[in-house]
This record gives sequence, structure tokens and C-alpha cells, in this order.
Amino acid sequence: MTDKTSKQSKTSTGLLLEKAGFDQLTSDSPIEHIGVALKRLAQSMNGADSLQRQMVRGETTKRLQQLGVKAPASLVDAAFKPKKVKASAPDYKPIVTETEPWEEPVDGVALLDEITAIFKRFLVLPDGAAETEALWILHTHCFDAAYFTPYLNINSPEPECGKTTNLDLLGHLTAKPLLSSNITAPAVFRTVETHQPTLLIDEADTFLALKDELRGVLNSGNRKTTAFTVRLERVGDGWEPRRFSTWCPKAFSLIGRLPLTLEGRSIVVTMQRKTRAEQVEEFNPQKMASELETLQRKCARWARDNLGALTGAEPPIPDELHNRIRDKWKTLLAIAEVVGGDWHERTRKAALSLSVEDKESSIGNQLLADIKTVFDEKQENKLPSATITWKLSQMNHRPWVAYKNGCPITQHQIAKLLSRYGIKSKQLWIDEKKTRGYERAAFTDAFTRYLPEAVVAVEPSDGKGLSLVGDSVGDTNPTASEKAANPHEQGVLPDLPSAQGVDNAG
Repeated sequence: MTDKTSKQSKTSTGLLLEKAGFDQLTSDSPIEHIGVALKRLAQSMNGADSLQRQMVRGETTKRLQQLGVKAPASLVDAAFKPKKVKASAPDYKPIVTETEPWEEPVDGVALLDEITAIFKRFLVLPDGAAETEALWILHTHCFDAAYFTPYLNINSPEPECGKTTNLDLLGHLTAKPLLSSNITAPAVFRTVETHQPTLLIDEADTFLALKDELRGVLNSGNRKTTAFTVRLERVGDGWEPRRFSTWCPKAFSLIGRLPLTLEGRSIVVTMQRKTRAEQVEEFNPQKMASELETLQRKCARWARDNLGALTGAEPPIPDELHNRIRDKWKTLLAIAEVVGGDWHERTRKAALSLSVEDKESSIGNQLLADIKTVFDEKQENKLPSATITWKLSQMNHRPWVAYKNGCPITQHQIAKLLSRYGIKSKQLWIDEKKTRGYERAAFTDAFTRYLPEAVVAVEPSDGKGLSLVGDSVGDTNPTASEKAANPHEQGVLPDLPSAQGVDNAG
């Protein structure tokens, strides 16, 4: 900085101090007068840049020191500190809104027929899906009567299959809909505790698989007696446990599959990209707003009038539905039973149709079914691990082709999955060779328990060393030289990891 610039700066700073009244202050001036001068100076500095403010601050501190003021720098900083403007509270809209029930009683049969027609008008859906979604929408309005809430899993193998339109329709018809494309575990249980919305989660494939805590919270929310999570909340100087509800209807939209624990709690609606022959209308929510609002209000009215009839209902359930699948459909079958007309039969057919894939939702169940297919096709009672692995890797449209990181399933991964059922590979003699493999007899119990429709036949030995129930017999007994090579007859050893990758058992 040149002398001329320094002189101009000092002159400018001096003028500011003079205008603020510093020249009239003396060492005997009351502190109040000094405060007034500081306030005037601070006001005159509005809009000044940081360099100018720093220069004025230094000169002002020096003047206060000359006047004998204690802690002059602190006073100057307090005067120059910008005032915080208190922001007005944001005008938040309610996160969910209650539906005003329709003014008159509602015919449930006509209501479900109308909603079903809406879904078929705008979407290409698998058989029974439109009826199922209509029932599920009504379930969200009479949710208080339910003990078990089936989640709705809307998925597709590729984009542009209509999932967003599907979720949009649900958002216009369900009770207290809350649509989100990303959500955290605390947001779920705090929102559910406060509002009990119908939670509609879009693009679940982009974030859900990576969030263990979120999956745990969502898993907990489908059975009323266990739909809680516990967290610690600060109370004074300590922490206290607090229970939050996770009990609310939930629907997921995604490409691919949900994590197995969530998929097992869901009714699965798999959508496909429409063909040229499949014509549906383009959904315009603005044009449909009035019609959809009417249907939503009619759902609320029907639920209000029939809540008592639904509470504790025990509808007839098809014998083909077992365990959790039975639980999921019981809620919707109860609604269909109370609605009347042909809706119980339509719901039964929808349940059987949509549960075909549901029965195979477990990756373990799929593996058992496909290994049974391999045994049936080969017509053998013993197979090498390598043969089973190769046959699985050739099954198009099954998960084994690109099981992990785009690579086919390995022997080690198969062994990992089968270990859940107590099934282990063994050293076997097949075609006069010692190899690791599986006996069909080892699968008998698992086939019976987890593939109830499968006919599991126990056949005697065919005389060629193939037996379901015993060790190798006949011509496949090891030779003396082979026994010498393995004198201790070591049998069950774990399959070695494949060079292709790690397991994906869980």
C-alpha cells in the first residue's frame, strides 16, 4: 500500500469515527456514551467490505485504548457483530391428509369393480393383479381392523413397465398416502408413529439393499403385535428407551427384486413392458383427479361402515396357501368376504395366480426346485457337484446364470445355500471315479417340506451303483488301488471355493 493510499484510508476511517461521535469522547465519558458511538459506527459500516471493516475495527480499538476502556477489542467485536435475523417458521404443508368419507353408504362390490377397471384401463398387469390392488387399497382404509398387513411389491425386470403409473394410482386412492423415493430408518418409524400413513416407496432398488437398519425397521411392520422398534431418546441429562410403531401399509416399486425378507412379506406384482398389441390409456392425473378423489372417499366411507365386520374376521382360505402366504392373503380375503358378490372367488383366483412366483421367492426354495429338475432330467440318484453347477448355470431366466457380480453360481455357493437345509456334498463313486457330489436321498426331507407339490420318490438301486438310500453298490465299489490311495476313507469335506467369486448366500 502506498503512502497516498494509506493516508486516504486513514482519512476515510477518521471521518467515520468523527461522524459516529468519537471525537467528542474523553477518558471521563460514561460507558453508555461510548456504546452509543459504537452503535453509530456499526450502522455506518453496513455494506462495507471485509477489508474496510478490519481497518475501522483496528482504529476503533486503538481509540478506545487511548480512552482507557477495558477490553476494547471485545466491545468493538460486539458492536460490529452482525445481528441474526430470526427466520419465520416455514409454512409446512401436512405430510399426510385424512380422507373425508363419502356422504352416503357405498356398495363394496361396485366400488372394487370401479377401482379394478381403473387399473386395467391404464396398466398392463398380470392376471389377478388389478383385483388384488383394488383390495389392497381398501385395506389401507380399514387398516385398523387388520392383524397382518401384506406389503405390495410392484417390480419389473426393466424400466418403462408402468411401475410409476401404478404407484401414482395408489397415491391417489389409498388412505393417507405418503410417496417417497428415498427414506431413512428414523424417518420411517417417527413418521409411522406420528401419522400412520400408507407408505409408498418408489425406486427401492436404488437404496434399500444397502441399508440394513432400514430393512430391519420395514421388516418389523407387517404384524400388529410385533410392529415396533426401540430407540434411546435423550431425557434431561440421560437416555430413556422409547418404543416407536412401524405398523402401517407399505408398497414398494423397483426394478428387480426386493431383499428376500421384505419380499416374503409382500404380495408380488411383476409388471412387464407392454407390447404393441396391448393397448392402455395414458394416465393423466389432472384429468383423473376428481374421479380418483371420489373413489378414495368412497373407500373411506366403506371402511368406516364395515370396520366392525372386518375386526377378527376368519374368511375361508384356499388349502393351497400355506404359512406366510396364507397370512398375507387372509387380510384381503376377509375384505372380499365382507364385500360379497363374486369377490371372494375372484380373490381366491388372484391369490393362487400371484402366489405361483411367491412360493419360489426364497432363493433357497428356487435352488431346491431347480436341483430337483436336474435330478429328474438326468434320471440319476447321484450327481457330481460339477454337473449340478453346470446345469444350473445353463438355466436361462433363473438367478444362477449371473448369481454374483455377473458370474454363474459356484459349487461353494451352492453348498452354502444347501447347508441351511442340512444338505451336504459327499465323496461319491460315480462312473468308477471318486468325485464330490450329492445323493438325491439327501434332498428328500427338504423337497417334502419346501416343495409340497413335488412328488419325491425313493427308488431302489438300479444295479449300477445308483441308490437313493445307501452307499455306492455294484460295479462302482472302489478298487483296491483306489482304496490304497485313500486308506482312511475320508468322506465329507467342504466344497472348495470357486475361483469365480465369493458366496452370496444371504
